[in-house]
Amino acid sequence: LERIRTSGKRMHRLVQDLLVFAEVGGSRPEPEEVDLQKIVDDVVSDLEVAIKERDAVLRVEPLGRIKGDALHLHQLFQNLLSNALKYSHHDKQPEISVWSEIMTGKETGMASSEWEMQQSFCVITIKDNGQGFTAEEAKQIFKIFQRLPQHRYEQSGTGIGLAIVQRVVENHKGFIQVEGVPGEGATFRIYLPVG
Repeated sequence: LERIRTSGKRMHRLVQDLLVFAEVGGSRPEPEEVDLQKIVDDVVSDLEVAIKERDAVLRVEPLGRIKGDALHLHQLFQNLLSNALKYSHHDKQPEISVWSEIMTGKETGMASSEWEMQQSFCVITIKDNGQGFTAEEAKQIFKIFQRLPQHRYEQSGTGIGLAIVQRVVENHKGFIQVEGVPGEGATFRIYLPVG
């Protein structure tokens, strides 16, 4: 019975994540001004129990405002921060930092079109001291249902969270960059147009 209950919970999480993934890929509302600080504060409040359970240190510097979809951006931060907690070391206090800065597309090195070169981007960085991953694994993590080999047999997670993150970034006409060092942590940089 316990196995059936566990399988049922996992299936429920998978269906919920698939619904979010489909919704994020669907029709998009007109962008509105979004306070990123408020969104991150709400996500931190949602994750309060997990943060306390792991005795995590979370540093969030003031974040700016952009034009976008508040609900989808909430999903983005929810997935990235919950992953930082989930894939932390069990014998080391998790440390997660979130900060942002404004750069032009040209300064980011990510822009390719003339519009992107001139556009201002809010560059949001989320850095943790967790399990990390290799450069080769970094190329795979945004694929739907893709889980790193070391996480494949863990019960939590469906392999959809980072695919949702990438889709949200793309829907906002932004870019995402990731770096990992096995055993030392991961850094996600999200480049979102300001206006």
